Amino acid sequence: MADLFEDFSTGYEQTSQGEPVRLPYKTDSFQTWAQELSSYANRPEAASDEFIGSSWNRPKRKLPAA
Repeated sequence: MADLFEDFSTGYEQTSQGEPVRLPYKTDSFQTWAQELSSYANRPEAASDEFIGSSWNRPKRKLPAA
């Protein structure tokens, strides 16, 4: 929804200044992004990614007292 508002705002500003309306190129949908992310996470080598294991096994630090 915010993107739609930004597009209207951009178009209004450009029209107010006598410029033709030029909006940014369309981006991928959330659905496409989610499908690509799922494919990436489900790849065979993802199970051996060191980041996943190392982030869970890292010692936790206590927050300083205020």
